[in-house]
Amino acid sequence: MSTGKAHLAHVEAQLAQEEGRKARVIVEPSVRNPAAAITLAALSLSEDAIMLVCPSDHHIGDPGAFAEVAFTAAKLANEGWLVSFGIEANAPEPDLVVLESDPKLSLVVSVGYLGG
Repeated sequence: MSTGKAHLAHVEAQLAQEEGRKARVIVEPSVRNPAAAITLAALSLSEDAIMLVCPSDHHIGDPGAFAEVAFTAAKLANEGWLVSFGIEANAPEPDLVVLESDPKLSLVVSVGYLGG
């Protein structure tokens, strides 16, 4: 798990409530860009591990639905797919990139934010 210094106590408190779960917490060196912490976390995993990256500035309106989709994504990743979550574009936007999906998977097109 990776978090910023400001959220460390909150994360540790939540982890303490999870009986039997072990987690290592990586504290991000900068609040501007989690890339270093994500890279360190990825390098600490086994080669065949599945990693889910969820920036904290995203709101998940339906946690149950998100968990279901995340488990489906993990199954696809285990089959060798690269899985990305995002929003469905409703208008052209120069700061967004569209990733096309395989129609056989019947997944929504994934969009990622590139702007600053």
